[in-house]
Amino acid sequence: MLGSMAGLVTVVDQHGTPAMGASSLMRFLAEAAWLPTALLAGDGIRWSAVNDSTATITVTDAGITVSLDVHFRSNGSIERISALRGRDVKGTSVLTPWEGTFSEQLLVVDGMKIPVSAEVSWLLPEGRHSYWRGSIVAASYDYQE
Repeated sequence: MLGSMAGLVTVVDQHGTPAMGASSLMRFLAEAAWLPTALLAGDGIRWSAVNDSTATITVTDAGITVSLDVHFRSNGSIERISALRGRDVKGTSVLTPWEGTFSEQLLVVDGMKIPVSAEVSWLLPEGRHSYWRGSIVAASYDYQE
């Protein structure tokens, strides 16, 4: 993970640890809302029902396994994802409640419905700390044959 301000000042540069691998896999699962075929069961992806509106998705890659809960709206779209995810606190990975929320507004691309926007937050004792918000203006997919 490499983060910088205006591409000039590095604020985070971490890589190569199991905690970073797990956090990266969780981010992949969260971002897969924009690549729905990546969420299909198989190839290391497993789903298990929690209740009528929530399921746990689990992925294993390179010996690292992570899970997060996916909460669905009554129309079947993803409302939010949640998990305990490693957060860097003074050089130590601390499991912290983490959540991504997705817009009700959907964009239809090649027959797949994807959320138009999302927000990602740490749920800290002192309150929600949103650290990423984004919107999809357009999307297209390249398919392998």
